[in-house]
Amino acid sequence: MYNDEKHGPGFFYLMRLAENCNLFKLGYSKHPITRAEQLDNTSRPAPFHIYLVWQVDNMLFAEQVAHARLKGYR
Repeated sequence: MYNDEKHGPGFFYLMRLAENCNLFKLGYSKHPITRAEQLDNTSRPAPFHIYLVWQVDNMLFAEQVAHARLKGYR
């Protein structure tokens, strides 16, 4: 995804690892279902499941805000 596209509209997602309900992944994508499928093809022992999805005007900003607010929980 080009840098300008990251600042555009799309989706901010929260995914949860199937085998560990306390392990989440935050991210952004124009296609969150495709992104979940891509993550399932990595060396993870279990798949990620989409937990929540929000449509946002600025994907990168949404992710940055979420990471900043959750910093103490990492």
